[in-house]
Amino acid sequence: MGNAGGFSGAIINQIKSPAGDHCLRKWPTPHPTQERLDWIHRVLLHGKVNGCPIPFPIRSNAGETFIRFQNHFWELTPWLPGSANFEQDPNSERLENTVETLAKIHQSNAQIQLEVGQSRNILARIEQLRDFPMRLGMIDRHPSLQHSEMMTSLHSQLRRCSNQVQPCLENLQQIGYQPLVLQPVIRDLWHDHILFTGNQVTGIVDFGAMQMDTVTLDLARMLGSLIGDPDDPRWTAALEHYQLFRPLTATERRAIQMLDRSAVLLGSLNWLCWIVLEQRSFEDWTAVKRRVQILGDRLDYFLRE
Repeated sequence: MGNAGGFSGAIINQIKSPAGDHCLRKWPTPHPTQERLDWIHRVLLHGKVNGCPIPFPIRSNAGETFIRFQNHFWELTPWLPGSANFEQDPNSERLENTVETLAKIHQSNAQIQLEVGQSRNILARIEQLRDFPMRLGMIDRHPSLQHSEMMTSLHSQLRRCSNQVQPCLENLQQIGYQPLVLQPVIRDLWHDHILFTGNQVTGIVDFGAMQMDTVTLDLARMLGSLIGDPDDPRWTAALEHYQLFRPLTATERRAIQMLDRSAVLLGSLNWLCWIVLEQRSFEDWTAVKRRVQILGDRLDYFLRE
């Protein structure tokens, strides 16, 4: 299945056998390290034991959860049922089941490792927002920008939203230097990684970006992908339902909106840098266009505020 529409560099194979369908994943090099993949698998095993709908690797004959072959790590997991089709039927029961599932995963992960400290991802975004004017200026002057209608449109939208970068930076600075509760979080929980059978969540997939950080990263990524508009009543309803299982502090609630906004601004800038400046090639340009279109739609909302 190639990279299955993702951009991590992993290669996904669907294996059909008498024992059922399985997912054979070839991890990209140079990441993750063996130590980090061991840690991710420990977190997944704990979640699986706690009943979370997540894939846990099948052990090899030697008892390992992954093997090294041709300089790559490989893992085999059951193929989880369901389809990533929330946008086709975004009803309230589905949304409640999604945030409830995420809350249970977070509660399970917190039992593995729990710390208090600064968010490395928020601090990284602060630095990226500081560099925003310089990077956008490089794109402004690049001759290849005019060769792509898709990139020209995204650049125009981002340029008109650039006055929002400084307020976003200042808000994140107020949050980023405060101590926050840190635990294993998914970090890449978006629409295509949430599988449904009917209204039930029957699978959460792709944990390659997992790190120790704040749960607000997952909530911002998920709500931004499923709902988009923070003023949508469903955004508030989703957070209220999540808090039935895992309460949020006032700082965490504030961080969610700022992380969502910064993700749209920086995500748009990153795609412009990758395609205009670095001229990267991608296996699935349809997936690229879809991702850029989503960012463009979010920027349009910012312009209407």
